[in-house]
Amino acid sequence: MKKLEKETILNFEVEDFSHYLYQGKSTPQSLKNTIHNLDISEEGRIKVLKRVDYAEKRIKKPLSNSETFLYIIIPFGVVFGHWAFSKTNFIDLQEEKRLGYYTRVKEFYLYSKVGLAFYFIVASLFAFIK
Repeated sequence: MKKLEKETILNFEVEDFSHYLYQGKSTPQSLKNTIHNLDISEEGRIKVLKRVDYAEKRIKKPLSNSETFLYIIIPFGVVFGHWAFSKTNFIDLQEEKRLGYYTRVKEFYLYSKVGLAFYFIVASLFAFIK
């Protein structure tokens, strides 16, 4: 992880800030305060603060409704691992984590488990009825 210093702060990308925030090394507000206290140009400060805002939004971005529905109906990512969706347009969990979309990854697992529970309940009902 890069150090949050005057010399390196301008090299931080949105992904770096998302990982920094997600790992609990700082809160968005304290990170912004630290950036304001660094001796960098105003243009650089604005650029870095925008990256922090994007990183915060990226961490909190949820799945869309269609993705949620899809992972409930097709919950096989939990059963077969992330490779079940890696060659499709569904979701690439490694890429999502690398880019800092942590809420999306958590929701993928949550809704896939809900889908598995749904299929288990339906199968149990059919077995019970017969």
